Amino acid sequence: MAGVLSRNFGRNGRSVLTPTCSTNMSDSHTTSVASTVAEKLATTATYGGSASAVFFGLNAAEFAAIAGVAIAFAGLLANIWFKYQHLQIAKQEANADTNNGD
Repeated sequence: MAGVLSRNFGRNGRSVLTPTCSTNMSDSHTTSVASTVAEKLATTATYGGSASAVFFGLNAAEFAAIAGVAIAFAGLLANIWFKYQHLQIAKQEANADTNNGD
């Protein structure tokens, strides 16, 4: 649909054509598509979460507890790795100090 123009008079008395409708069909179509995509994504996520809960037989509290244990275990492994690396660096520095002392 083409925009409708109305005639207004500017400061200098000349007539000026201005659009009466400022919405653009392209913008409304883009918004509609984005809304539809977001809605489908939300629906898919909801169904996926429900399916995993049914498949695993877990409620939200049990799932959160298992996720917390997994994150804690990952943190423990990372801490052990970095402590091992720190020990290796300390040993290298200690060896370098004893070699320089001779």
